[in-house]
Amino acid sequence: MVHIRSHLSVIDFCQLLCAIAKMKQYSTIISLFREFRELEIPIDGYTLVILINCLCRMNRVDYGFAVLGIFFKCGYKVDVRPSTL
Repeated sequence: MVHIRSHLSVIDFCQLLCAIAKMKQYSTIISLFREFRELEIPIDGYTLVILINCLCRMNRVDYGFAVLGIFFKCGYKVDVRPSTL
């Protein structure tokens, strides 16, 4: 997917991350997120929420708060509905 990123949207990558999260492969999501950032693949608020959720499930709430800072810095709005992950 990364090699054909010009044809894919942020939604496609979020769907991939959600599928991996449902398999409880949280460290894989963190690795993919890093790769997305290095390749300058655009992210959105939902992508950051998936990452925060994975970090919290890995008992890394401290990193989750760091990502939350990025969330606010980018100007995304907080949605308080329950997560579906």
